[in-house]
Amino acid sequence: MSQVAVLKAVRGRRLARSLVWVKGRAKVADLELAVQEWEANTDLSEAPASVQLKAHQRQAAAGRERGESLVSPLVEASARERSAKAKLAELEYARKAGELVPAAEMEARWVEMITRSRTKLLGLPSKAKQSLPHLTGADLKALDRIVREALEELADGGAPS
Repeated sequence: MSQVAVLKAVRGRRLARSLVWVKGRAKVADLELAVQEWEANTDLSEAPASVQLKAHQRQAAAGRERGESLVSPLVEASARERSAKAKLAELEYARKAGELVPAAEMEARWVEMITRSRTKLLGLPSKAKQSLPHLTGADLKALDRIVREALEELADGGAPS
């Protein structure tokens, strides 16, 4: 912590409870409280990696001395933000690589394909009559019934009746 950084923290009110004012100037009254305020109120997300590492090491050492884990809310939030950004970048890469497609687009394609298949299957009896003119009306009704039963089984999740 440089003197300039501490002055900025005082002006920005990131240090308040640990200070006393003497003749209009801020003085640190409780060093331990000042360090706690500094760590809790300092956003290191834009700091260089070396500064972040040193701060993390200080927090870990202080926490070990007290027998607890001391991670400031800002450090946790920064870590969550970096993690979320990394996950989004992975998803974007997978999408561009063709590994992911929009679910709504896939659903529309499946609905279209299933509808076309259903229509084609329901048209089987009339196609059979055109190709096999000797089929009787009873044969066509039986073929129509078989196709409809198969479609119903598929609609019910494929469970045979």
